[in-house]
Amino acid sequence: MEELIFTHTTTIGIRRQEMKRTTLNRSFTTLQTPYGEATVKLCRYSDKTFCYPEGDSIRSLSLSSGLDYTTLYSLVQTLALKL
Repeated sequence: MEELIFTHTTTIGIRRQEMKRTTLNRSFTTLQTPYGEATVKLCRYSDKTFCYPEGDSIRSLSLSSGLDYTTLYSLVQTLALKL
């Protein structure tokens, strides 16, 4: 990346710093929907659970059903939260 920046910009210096990353505990589950199976990532923080449908699953369901990505994402997320 530095090579690209130095080669293609007028930059003469780049600041860098190391960072630490905190991640949520997560697991995957497969959910049956009216439009087919969807993979959902379940993340937990404290006493809360967050559900994130996997993009590839939503894309496949969208292509096969004709529904738009956003609608299917919301539907799958809502179904997953009811588990």
